[in-house]
Amino acid sequence: MGVTMWIFLTTVVQLIIYSLVFYYLIFKTEQVIDKLHLEKGFSEEKFSFNIHRSSVLSVVIIVTGILVLVDVTPTFCRNLFIYIRELQMSDRSSNADITKLLGPIAQLIIGLVLIGSQKQIVNFIERKRRNTAIENEQPV
Repeated sequence: MGVTMWIFLTTVVQLIIYSLVFYYLIFKTEQVIDKLHLEKGFSEEKFSFNIHRSSVLSVVIIVTGILVLVDVTPTFCRNLFIYIRELQMSDRSSNADITKLLGPIAQLIIGLVLIGSQKQIVNFIERKRRNTAIENEQPV
C-alpha cells in the first residue's frame, strides 16, 4: 500500500504543479514577464504581421495533417507487422485479424486528405465564415 500511495501523491503533486504553471502562463502573464525580466533589453519597436487568414489556415491544416501522419505511422506499421505475422503463422487462413489495421488506415487517409485537400478545406472554411458574417449583418 505504501508504493501505491506514493504514486498517487506524486501524481497529485504533478497535477498541481502543471495546473499552477498553466494558470500563471495563461492568466498571469504580466507577473511572469515581470519576474523573469523578459521586457528588459528590447526597444519599443513594434512589428506587425500582415498575413492573410487563408494562409494561416493553410499552414494549420498542413501541420495538423503532418502531425496525424507522424502520430499514426508507428501504430500502422506495428499493426501491419502483427497482421503479416498472423497471416504467416496461421497458414493463410482467416485467423488473422485485420480490424486492428482499420483505425490506423482511416487516420492515415485523414492525414493525407488534410494535406492534399488543404485548399478546398480552407475555401470551405472561408465560405462558411463569410456566410455566417453575412447572416449576422442582415436584420431579421
